[in-house]
Amino acid sequence: MPPVVVEAGVDIRRSPQDVFDFCSDPSHEPEWNPMMRRVVKLTDGPVGIGARYMTEFVHGPSMVMECIHYERPRAWSLTGNSRALKAAGSGRVVPTAEAAHLAMRMELEPHGLLKLATPVLRRRMELMLQRDLDNIKVQLEAEERPARSALRRATLAAVKLVHTLAWFSIESCMAYVLWAGSRRQSDRRAAIAAGVVATETLIFAANGFRCPLTQVAERVGAEHGSITDIYLPRWLADNLPAIHVPLILLAGYLHGRNLRGR
Repeated sequence: MPPVVVEAGVDIRRSPQDVFDFCSDPSHEPEWNPMMRRVVKLTDGPVGIGARYMTEFVHGPSMVMECIHYERPRAWSLTGNSRALKAAGSGRVVPTAEAAHLAMRMELEPHGLLKLATPVLRRRMELMLQRDLDNIKVQLEAEERPARSALRRATLAAVKLVHTLAWFSIESCMAYVLWAGSRRQSDRRAAIAAGVVATETLIFAANGFRCPLTQVAERVGAEHGSITDIYLPRWLADNLPAIHVPLILLAGYLHGRNLRGR
């Protein structure tokens, strides 16, 4: 199966040197990539060919990345490998009339069973890479980062409240579907509750396996595109998709059993 290749670009009102220096240094990535938890430089010396970094992601195993091309202030490339996938990333900065155009390219080659998710991974990575470049643009163009206004904070709180209430209603439906299935009550109420869960699942999948309200919260209040968009513990919010898959399968089994027994 061919690797997943995604590309994105953005115009930034900063000098090409500033854009290159910020983006080609992996230690800055946690500032604009919400999926990157931490980056530690493993080698001594300046950023350049041969420099190696330990990258720790929010999800998935860590990866050692190595710079294999460094042409300041034009282009750079890195490559890495982990238990989950092989990755290669590159960037190019082109001077423009306004200032600079930044183009980034990612190439991912999943290992093992993760290869089956390649079509889904491609769509999700396209959205994430463009979001990352938008975050870079915002950060580099901001001469100073003013505190969020009271209106922004109130709007963000409202988004998080709506998301939390939506989560509670969907979880209530999920709990009812499981309860009704265990009690052999595959009736109209269970069907309505299952429809609510199915609709939310389809919306989530159609949006690249990312809640639309997460994007709203980022636009309203995130400084680097990384923000908790729901009033839940972070560990629970980050693992909701993984928690729901077995619950949905169990609900399907229970109601399938009930319907076959009629």
